[in-house]
Parts: sequence; structure tokens; C-alpha cells
Amino acid sequence: MVTAALNAVGFCAHYSPQGDWAFDYALDLSRRHRIQLNVFHFLTDPYDPEAVPPTYLSGPELSRLAVERERELRMYYDERAGDYLEVGFRLCEDTEWLE
Repeated sequence: MVTAALNAVGFCAHYSPQGDWAFDYALDLSRRHRIQLNVFHFLTDPYDPEAVPPTYLSGPELSRLAVERERELRMYYDERAGDYLEVGFRLCEDTEWLE
């Protein structure tokens, strides 16, 4: 017999009421199972073929944008996570795997 098990929950950040609802659900799931919640954010929407990646930025400008976006991500969702410490954050900067 095969038993399914969760060892982490992945959440793609979306700053919207729907995204807040989805985060609350992912956080609740993580808490109930006492597992890691990984919060991801993409600089460019990987599912939008019209999205323009920030290729016009390079070097320090791109680094500065990445730092700003990661700070926004952490501040927004860290506050929503409250006292739950098993939360990781990752800013996805590459565009190699666009749909």
C-alpha cells in the first residue's frame, strides 16, 4: 500500500486578495502537517508570453531590483506568517523556463 506524504508546501506569491487567500491556505496546511512552507516570487510571470523580462537591466540595477523585490516579499509574507518559523523565501530571477 502506498501512503502519500507531504514534506513541504510551495506557494507562488501573488499580491492580491486571491493570493492572500491562497497563502492563508498554504500556511494552514503547513502548520497542520508541521512542514516547511516555501514562498516563491518571479520577477517575470512565467506563464505570460507577453511579459517582458527585466533584461533591460543589468549588473547593479538588476541586483538592486532583486534585493528590493525580495525585501518586499519577505516583509509582506513574513508578517502574514505570524509566529510560524518554518517559512522560506526565494526570488526567482531567471527566465530560461518560460512557458
